[in-house]
Amino acid sequence: AATSLVISGAGVSMVGPGGPYNTTTNGSGAYSFGSVTGGTYTVTVTSAGHVTATAVELEVDVGIGDVVAADFALTPTGSTQRFGGLSGKVTFGGAPLPDAAVSISGGAQTNGIFQSTITDSNGNYSLVGINMDDTGGSPITTFTVLTAQGFSAASMDVALIQNQTLPNVDLDLQPSSGLDIFFEDDFESATPMWATTGFWNRSMLTGITNAAYPTYVNIAPSDPSNGALPSPIQGVYSYWYGEPATGNFMGTQSAGDPPGSGGTSETANSGTLTSPAFTIPGTTGTATLRFSTWFEIESVNPNDSGFDVMTIKVMPTGGSATDLARLNPFVDPTLPDRDEIPFTSGGFNKVPVWRTEFIDMGAYIGQEVQLIFEFRTVDGLYNGFRGWILDEVSVSNLDFGAPTLAPPAQVGPPPAPRTR
Repeated sequence: AATSLVISGAGVSMVGPGGPYNTTTNGSGAYSFGSVTGGTYTVTVTSAGHVTATAVELEVDVGIGDVVAADFALTPTGSTQRFGGLSGKVTFGGAPLPDAAVSISGGAQTNGIFQSTITDSNGNYSLVGINMDDTGGSPITTFTVLTAQGFSAASMDVALIQNQTLPNVDLDLQPSSGLDIFFEDDFESATPMWATTGFWNRSMLTGITNAAYPTYVNIAPSDPSNGALPSPIQGVYSYWYGEPATGNFMGTQSAGDPPGSGGTSETANSGTLTSPAFTIPGTTGTATLRFSTWFEIESVNPNDSGFDVMTIKVMPTGGSATDLARLNPFVDPTLPDRDEIPFTSGGFNKVPVWRTEFIDMGAYIGQEVQLIFEFRTVDGLYNGFRGWILDEVSVSNLDFGAPTLAPPAQVGPPPAPRTR
């Protein structure tokens, strides 16, 4: 559903050359049709109290044993919010690519990516429950769907349709070549040394579980982790903003903190992760920062001028730090009573996933610089989530050829103080 709640017993029909096919969703909201005739289909989902959703022109190629996914987020009847969705396949040089992150960006209206998912074993993905309006209520006319593997990336612009899942939004990655890498660190070695403050720490992440779950915070539906931290995306080490003893970034918890609070800290906390200095050669024509990231923060006010702020900065040698980008979305969820519900790298109340970010650093060509990753809770509310994890940081001459996944922050006014 658009609110990320499972809908069981919904009617699903598929009409096409071999149909009609009819079924209902199970207790997990899932449905399937067995062997079907190849061709183009329309899938319709209905449920009492919700607006009917469809996927049109869904192509099934049985000649290659195609497995096609079509997921839906049903909007409650009478809701003023507009939602759409899309699905497709990711390939790498034409072969299905499993476990690839697929993300959607609304550009400046959403501050880049605000929802992500992972492809299945057949390279299929679905992104549903996508809010079609920005925080100010203005329609987002164009979305960009992106995927990346290593230094390779692909993107496509799409226009969503309300209450429809657009099928066949397929992306093909091609191997990258001829790259010059100016800085690279996957944290497998303790050197070169990164400077840390606050709760930043180099961690294997193994065996760490969020102690605030399930009393004070929830995890997203279908999240199989039971509150455990993920494995690093590669190797055995990542950098994480959180405390190993608790598995979250709450710090000292307030006395008498009630269940379902989201986790209340006695005070706000913050910290920085600062790279060694490196030089971007003046002879290069492009410079792009690439890193892998996973996060789980609050969903009450996670926006650009809100709370649990994740900022990427650059500091030239002898100069001062400047914001490059923020990962926080320009979108606040509207579901009430979301104190204990997370906003993750997957989206609002979505399973957190590892995804790749690309940020333009062309303005710093010819300079020696340091990168700074800063996390700030801003206040003590809703701090019982698992935090921010980084891996595979590099700067190269990669020409991404599409809008950066995290545009420079358009910082709004300071957030107003909050009370529970």
